[in-house]
Amino acid sequence: AGTPILRGRISGRPGTFSAVNRVEVAVWIMFCAMILTAVLGIMGGIIMTGKSVSLWGLMVAFGFLGQGIAYGTVTRLKPSAPLAFASFAATIAGGLAIATYDTALVYLIGSVGSFVAIVIPNLLMRKA
Repeated sequence: AGTPILRGRISGRPGTFSAVNRVEVAVWIMFCAMILTAVLGIMGGIIMTGKSVSLWGLMVAFGFLGQGIAYGTVTRLKPSAPLAFASFAATIAGGLAIATYDTALVYLIGSVGSFVAIVIPNLLMRKA
């Protein structure tokens, strides 16, 4: 939703339409499409078949795995140690979240994983 608003503010800046930035935008748009599809699938599974609401724990895994793919793709195009770390940490957190999706532990993994895969890399990028 913020893309149309922000596009007007950044469209004139140098490098906005570089190949790396265009790929990054495409990857994150597809990430959002994957998350939306997963949400609809989980909702459909719960509503139509009476599956357990513990399926929502899979969203933690999908979010981390998608983040790992997105950051990993960008890192392959433009090497960045903080983004490579974020990709690795998110992928590990995603695997742990799959292993624990039907327990309350998945939400602890989600919070710790968010700190390690999002907060720490952002602090490293600000320092660089």
